[in-house]
Amino acid sequence: MAQGSFPLLDPRPPLGEVCRTPLIAERHDAELRFASNSSAAAKQAIAAEGHLNKIEIESAQTAAESALQAFRSSGDAVGCAECTRLIAKTQQLKAYFMDDEESRSLKPAEMLSQELQNAKTSGDQVAQAILQLGLCEMLSFGTAATGWSPGRSVRDKAQEAGNEALQLFQSKGESRMHAFGAPISHGVHATLVARGRRLTKLEIALLLCQGASPKTAFQAASEALDLLERLGDKQGMGRALHAIAISHVMAKDYEAATKKGLEALELIRSSGDKRAEAVLLETLVSWSITQEKPHKALVMAKEALALRLELQAPPLEEARACLLLVDALAGVKKVRRGLKAAEECLDRLKKVDDRANVYGLVVVAMAQLKRDHPELALTATDEAIDIAREMGDKRLEMNLQYTQAEVNVQLQSRSDAMEAAEDAAAIAEELQDAKAEGDAECLMFSLLVRGTLDRPSLVKALNAAKKARGLYQKAQNRTGEAKALIHKASILGVDSATSSAEEMLQVAAEAHDIFEEEECIMGQSAALQMVAEAQLAKENFDEASSAAKDRRAVWKGLGCRKEEGDAVLQLARIHLGSTDYDAAEKHGLEAQKIFQEVGDKAAESVACVHLAQACLKKMSNEAEGETKEALASFSYRTSAERAMRAVNDAITACRHLGSKQLRAGALFWRAQVLGFRGRLEEALRVVCDAEKCFESIASGSAMVQCKVLAADCLAGLKHYDEAKEVADQAIKQASGLHDRQAESQAKGCLERIEKAEKKSKEVVAPPVQAAIATEAPTGAAPAAAPAASAAAEAPKGLDAALATKRLMNIVKDVIAADDEISADSPLMEAGMDSLSSVQLVTEVSKEFQMSLSPSLVFDFPNVSSIVNHLVEESQG
Repeated sequence: MAQGSFPLLDPRPPLGEVCRTPLIAERHDAELRFASNSSAAAKQAIAAEGHLNKIEIESAQTAAESALQAFRSSGDAVGCAECTRLIAKTQQLKAYFMDDEESRSLKPAEMLSQELQNAKTSGDQVAQAILQLGLCEMLSFGTAATGWSPGRSVRDKAQEAGNEALQLFQSKGESRMHAFGAPISHGVHATLVARGRRLTKLEIALLLCQGASPKTAFQAASEALDLLERLGDKQGMGRALHAIAISHVMAKDYEAATKKGLEALELIRSSGDKRAEAVLLETLVSWSITQEKPHKALVMAKEALALRLELQAPPLEEARACLLLVDALAGVKKVRRGLKAAEECLDRLKKVDDRANVYGLVVVAMAQLKRDHPELALTATDEAIDIAREMGDKRLEMNLQYTQAEVNVQLQSRSDAMEAAEDAAAIAEELQDAKAEGDAECLMFSLLVRGTLDRPSLVKALNAAKKARGLYQKAQNRTGEAKALIHKASILGVDSATSSAEEMLQVAAEAHDIFEEEECIMGQSAALQMVAEAQLAKENFDEASSAAKDRRAVWKGLGCRKEEGDAVLQLARIHLGSTDYDAAEKHGLEAQKIFQEVGDKAAESVACVHLAQACLKKMSNEAEGETKEALASFSYRTSAERAMRAVNDAITACRHLGSKQLRAGALFWRAQVLGFRGRLEEALRVVCDAEKCFESIASGSAMVQCKVLAADCLAGLKHYDEAKEVADQAIKQASGLHDRQAESQAKGCLERIEKAEKKSKEVVAPPVQAAIATEAPTGAAPAAAPAASAAAEAPKGLDAALATKRLMNIVKDVIAADDEISADSPLMEAGMDSLSSVQLVTEVSKEFQMSLSPSLVFDFPNVSSIVNHLVEESQG
């Protein structure tokens, strides 16, 4: 696995997916449709639609059921169809917002299907069209059992229903239509047919945004927009633009998505639909947070929450809006204000009912996590779980266990997090919910791979992945099944002892076939990544490269540079494995440029490490260390400079990210480069810093690697006893982790040290001692005399203190850093990159009137060492 990453392991949203609330595409034309009918049934239908638009679910259902009874009594098939669609929508929303077992057991799609059979029997095509549209609406949003996301089979059924509705509406375009038994004018008839067509087009577009390919979704949304523009329907145009924006998100093009989303927002605002406006604002907030643009997110998050409060939104919607505000405030480093907003939200929600109180406690828990107070977050989640248990709401309790697990991860209490996952699985089994139980097993998998990847954890994670797959199969959840297969392939790729690379390849290929069938782009990409890794493990380098290129082509075709860069990075790794170091260097450099372009500092740091590895491999092909023969080679010196520049760029890229793992990795490879260049004391200091970073994140195997490198450095410095002691520590640590590969490397290191020590003792007369033992010719002057005399006559050169002062001024001007820089501060960690290093060399050369190497900063990493070099040069 590249960089120990595991695809498809996104954290579970604490209150479900923010902004997943359905955009209720109600027609807002009830008065037009019922204008010629003043019956009590028509008035009840108008009232039901009004309640539904305000999310007044119970009132909407009562009014719709009353209207349905009246329309059935009068034999009005169209009226029955309209009211059945409204009742189905109330049932769907009740299950969505309440998420209790009674609501989940309702099957609104089946109710629509039954009414559709009645309409077909009566031969009323208008009623059939309305019911087919209702089916498309129901199925496109999914059900509680599917996690409110339709799989491919359900999506196909929804699209079939939508196409049937579209054909029926179009077939009525040339005939006069009756609304609820009363004839209407030809103009109104044409308007109603056009509205039916446009609504159906829009529903199909929104449906395809739930999992089809980005291009298919974009095309459908564009067709809907074109139709709605011709009708001058601003509200519909806003929704169509929102669908186009989602299609861009599916292709990971958040910039284009945000642009279209803002256009949609203006149209929705002008239509006066405040509920849709709130949903769009929340969507844009989440996209801005994803793009790491918290200031933009904050403005919209405040507007969205204000709208939710104005609309007296359901507690779940208010809590989600507040959660977005907390995230945005954390992004601008205002975590205390985030906590205050969360506490105000809790105060409002606890007055509603116990369920709302639970939502408020979750928001407070998340705000405490943002403040880095997981112990207070745990208090809030404990209280929420107690309330859910008192309510007897097993499903709510189960969902809270996910939040509890995440809080315990932050507390670095993996055992408690695992217990929460086990509790979630037990509740899901009790509820006989195979999908939820599969989700709990995936949570277990995620927790196991977040920690130390020792042998027992890998075995448990593999079993969790296998169990999750079986559960998803039982639930007929194809996407979940493929996700579980990816998890299984991930473990097979990490732990070679569990199975062969051939099995990993078969599992990944099976996952790819399912994701391709489901039209899941992210899944296909993850599966191709696993296929490439499996082929790499089998040393089938051409096949591995082909899979990585296919993965790159997927994202290049969609214009997603970030994901394309990740595929290029994998190509660099494959070429490293195939010993094509020129190609590895080329792809490493290309990946670095892509990540610089998209502003992904974390990925840029990883790309720089790969680039350094390629340069080191090229160096090792020429010599062991920086020998005179190697220094005479231009290609060796060039590779050495590029390697040092790459690792320093890696450190600079991750400097402000706060990621100890990235920093530790960059430091480790900087130590490797320093060691290879013979600067063993510096390498030893840097690798010790890397080990401390790895220790802080409990990365045991990485700590073993650091100890091995430290032991090699000590041996190079001829500190054999200390080197053997460190190597012994590495062996014991690797053995305790059950990491066979790390243990083998540590033992190999100890053997190298013992051989080097033995060889050093076999040398009877080192060159220096031999020179001393040789008799000087009679009457010859002492060898040191001429040198001493020359030293006395040599010019004094630069004054070190003055040179330091002058150089510090230049450095501060070049870096323009906010932090204080000392003479011993590593310049690359202080903010210098490869471009500013060139500027520094130019300025120093001018200031001190010397010809200096372009690799000055890489050879002498701080002001003190540069000054020493300048003083030496001036004395020469």
